[in-house]
Amino acid sequence: MYGLARSLFVAILGAGMLLAGASRLRAQVPQCQCAAVNPFGSCQVAVANYPGQEPGAATVAPVGAQRFLYVVDNSDGFVYRFAFANNQLTLNGCGASSPLCFVSPLGSLPTPTGLTFNPDDLLLYWAIGGQLFRSTADIAAVDFLLTVEPVATVDMNDLADLLGLPRAGQLGGITYHAKRNTFWGVDVVNDVYFEFGLDGKPIIDGDSVRHFVNPRKSPLGPGAFGDTIAYASVDGVDFFDISIGRLTDGRPMMVERVFADEGTFRDREFTFGDPVGLNYALSTFAGAGTVTGLAYWSDTCGVGQHTEVLLDAGSADGPPRVRMITADFPNDTGLADFECTPEGNNVTLRWSTFSPFSTLQVTRTDLSTGETKDVPVMADGSAGESTFVDRNVSDSAYRYAAVLTTNGGFAYPAKTCRVVVGRGTAVASASFIRPETPEDTLPFGMTYVGSRDQILVADFVTGNGHLFDTDLEFRGRFAGPFNRRQFFIIGTTAGVAWVESSDELLWLLNGADGSNFVQRTRLLDGGSLRIERIGDLARIRSPLNLVRPLLGDIAHDPAVDQFWSIDRNNGVAFSFRADGTLSGDSFTMQVPNPRTVGAANGIGGGALAVVETSPNTLVLDWGVGAADEDFAGALDRISYGRVIRGGEDSVFVPGQREFTVDLVTATGSRLFGGTAFVTKGEDEFQFIVAWDTRRIFKLDMSEGIAGKEFVRGDANADGVLNISDPSFILAFLFKQGGPPPCRDAADVDDDETINITDAVVLFRYLFQAGQPPQDPFPECGRDFDAGLTCEVTTCP
Repeated sequence: MYGLARSLFVAILGAGMLLAGASRLRAQVPQCQCAAVNPFGSCQVAVANYPGQEPGAATVAPVGAQRFLYVVDNSDGFVYRFAFANNQLTLNGCGASSPLCFVSPLGSLPTPTGLTFNPDDLLLYWAIGGQLFRSTADIAAVDFLLTVEPVATVDMNDLADLLGLPRAGQLGGITYHAKRNTFWGVDVVNDVYFEFGLDGKPIIDGDSVRHFVNPRKSPLGPGAFGDTIAYASVDGVDFFDISIGRLTDGRPMMVERVFADEGTFRDREFTFGDPVGLNYALSTFAGAGTVTGLAYWSDTCGVGQHTEVLLDAGSADGPPRVRMITADFPNDTGLADFECTPEGNNVTLRWSTFSPFSTLQVTRTDLSTGETKDVPVMADGSAGESTFVDRNVSDSAYRYAAVLTTNGGFAYPAKTCRVVVGRGTAVASASFIRPETPEDTLPFGMTYVGSRDQILVADFVTGNGHLFDTDLEFRGRFAGPFNRRQFFIIGTTAGVAWVESSDELLWLLNGADGSNFVQRTRLLDGGSLRIERIGDLARIRSPLNLVRPLLGDIAHDPAVDQFWSIDRNNGVAFSFRADGTLSGDSFTMQVPNPRTVGAANGIGGGALAVVETSPNTLVLDWGVGAADEDFAGALDRISYGRVIRGGEDSVFVPGQREFTVDLVTATGSRLFGGTAFVTKGEDEFQFIVAWDTRRIFKLDMSEGIAGKEFVRGDANADGVLNISDPSFILAFLFKQGGPPPCRDAADVDDDETINITDAVVLFRYLFQAGQPPQDPFPECGRDFDAGLTCEVTTCP
């Protein structure tokens, strides 16, 4: 009742101010500023400021001879009405006769997450708190609230069971599919779009529910963004327009058109959810912002001229906006798919399109250096699916971008993908969420239990432990020492570490009052997994009396039989013993958590692993973040010098960074908890838990190629370009001479083969002022595009 009363009060205040908007509406044919036919998302027809706080669900509905846009505010559930005419999108009041115009069907809370119009019964359908309601399409009617009636509860538990989802989701946006006479909704927890009926139940088609997965969801399993869906029928073909964004984007930033049917289009088969090759980014029309809603508006500017209403939440630099974007179906489409898959130091690029095209330009950007290179994919311009292998890419994180230009000269927005190549590549992942243990939802602490060859992950809230083998197959669950049902101190299980010498586990608890405790245990079998407590609960005395430390991951350092932990609130690390007492110089010299300072950044930087330890050296892997980021999305390996005397150690800071792994690119996640370093023969692996995606990842940390620099033409790698180099090539080709130490350098004309032409080019350059060797020349540089290798050079 309070929500309804509040809605009525605000609506009555606003009704008078909106009368002017109603008077401006004239019965005339709308006009559009864009040309008659425009590629999808290439033109902004109109834009208007949004009067509320955050625009959400939206739909277009007719009232009499006119059509209006209805927009639900995400913050209070109010509904705003807009009209379009003369290239203007105008806020349109409901008139003095209806002060209820801007009231949500259920008051302010809960706010509707979805809104759609059903042309078969001429009613609006609302998704509110997981339930389906319907009402008259005229929200300006005096008796509007009296027409609102519940229809059904959308059964998200049933959907989870039918699709084998790890947990029941939540209903977001909805739309009505006019051809199938069904509803489609968004499960915003599992990133799934699904079909359901008027009874709220998922519709079984064959042996499964008709559904598709968010196109931006990573194959590794992390989540994506996208909570809105709009049905569009264009030129007899059925589509859904959906808002999308990777979890690493932090918000939905683009609109993607996918098929809302199955069949054959331009001689290629498609099914529900397959991308069409039509997309646009909000940044095309606004520098920043978030896509919070969509509504398809057919024949906006006359027959066959369609627009799409894009709701923009705005940014710190701009207000929320209502934008009308061209949604015509063009003659040519862009890229339906563009994927990049690393394998060792090669990256396989795969793309597909439904239309022939003019050119496809692909670039590769090294995210650590910013260096961008063209990738010669040699696309032939034909429709269908194609692949290209980008070879000999050195260890780093990369962003590939593909821009397709149609035969008509229109360049579609770039499709991108990000990969970690070589060291840091994700080779396996697993969900922490399990249907049989729905209370365990937040993985955080992690360690490697060498005696079992298993990975232990502790739930941050419940304190339960989950065991996985090193291929991340689930092996069991047990209650930890700080299990909420058995332990008397309120707090969270933030870390766990295995001690090889005693085969014990040390668990870390962050108390709600700012205190920190550790408990030694032993892991037992006996029909079921369980633990045995060893000794008493011990309290950790924080160094330098830091205020309210928030400890993260812990790792055992066997060289001194001590443990390292991160204080995420204060951005420092220190060592302590199993009894909680401080060890070494940790109480006077903190090892800094590199590149992560302060509470805001430190919250994400909870990962810590001991990689190497000796009386002279300590090597640690840290979860880190840059000062201008709000999360720690990288892993730094830092090497420190140390001295151990009398069982106590002194660690010399700062250390030296050996390398960095881009965890965001490797995993598709942003927030990381514990980590564990494991060696298997000559192979090295890093296991890390992501608590935003509730997944565990296995990263290959073995070093790949370093991307050696060389000078083209220096065939014998002696650092001098002279007659000995072409002579060396001829000896290799015709006199069984030794192979070039850097084959790339001997490939003088960069045609990916070593032959007599390379020697001829060098002779002409040296003695006849001929063309110089191809880049890199005369300075040191790299060439990752070739299939040739480079073992030895004189470049640094």
